[in-house]
Amino acid sequence: MVWIESHQELRDHPKTTRLARALGISRAAAIGHLHLFWWWALTYADDGDLRPYSDQDVAAAADWQGEPAQLVEALTSAGFLDADRRIHDWRDYAGRLLERRERAAERARTSRERARSVRGCPALTGTGTLTGTGTVTLPVPETGDRHAPLRRRPLRLC
Repeated sequence: MVWIESHQELRDHPKTTRLARALGISRAAAIGHLHLFWWWALTYADDGDLRPYSDQDVAAAADWQGEPAQLVEALTSAGFLDADRRIHDWRDYAGRLLERRERAAERARTSRERARSVRGCPALTGTGTLTGTGTVTLPVPETGDRHAPLRRRPLRLC
């Protein structure tokens, strides 16, 4: 599950008031649209760069039912979007999540590289014990008769 910090001062922040006024909506509605937009950005624009996305994409992300250009202009004039279509101070708000994702990706990369370099990787046998043979023995039915006694067949893992 992803999350983003939401500070209590967002409710009374002048930028929120400007956004609500520009869109003709309540501050509560503006905060709701902002959060929907930010949650979308965590997945689809995690670097905060909206240049690949149209105004319609941004409006859909925020669940804005009005004119898409009006929302983008209001986000920009209020200070939530920079003129270059980047989310203002995005790294400050989503930074911890992005850093955690980057660290997890690096750990996964390192783990994959380490696994590739290990020779004779251990495998789990059909009884659940680890061996260094790189095979696992699984019970499989005899060919053609699913009710036949199970036999064990080695399976190479690495």
